[in-house]
Amino acid sequence: MIDYIHACAYVGVISILILLAPLVYYDIKYRTIPPWVLWLLIGINVPAIYVLYSEGLPLFYIILSAVMTALFGVLYKVGALKGGDFKILTIISWFCPLNPWNPNDTFFQIQYVIFLAAVAVMWAIYVYFKNRRTDLFNEMSLWQKFNNYPSGSPWMVPIAIAFVITAVFG
Repeated sequence: MIDYIHACAYVGVISILILLAPLVYYDIKYRTIPPWVLWLLIGINVPAIYVLYSEGLPLFYIILSAVMTALFGVLYKVGALKGGDFKILTIISWFCPLNPWNPNDTFFQIQYVIFLAAVAVMWAIYVYFKNRRTDLFNEMSLWQKFNNYPSGSPWMVPIAIAFVITAVFG
């Protein structure tokens, strides 16, 4: 039988896994993240994360979440991430400190950033080769090709792929 502490460890990962499909859909279709998704994730995960920290989760995870948020903030400031992507990455860094399916009990946030970097490189290569033959694409700088074509690349796709890989195989 699972106790309430272990159940709270599942809340962050499962809630984000469930809402990844609508997040990807909204990012591809409308290029925005609906606020109700963010508020739903916050409302579900704040009580669970409170239980985890009040029951003895080391405070190192808070420091690690702050470092990840700072990293994503720098990427947002230099224009590598858009607003919705930054918000989702911040939510992931704060509400998924543990991967309950990983018996090794390693740091989910570190694994996620490594997988995200690898998937982002593969996504950039895919975007480049998929769109390299269009006239508009050839007139842009490399930075514009990945961020402004057409209306920017939906970076929620590599974010979601990296999250699933980390949650399932991490």
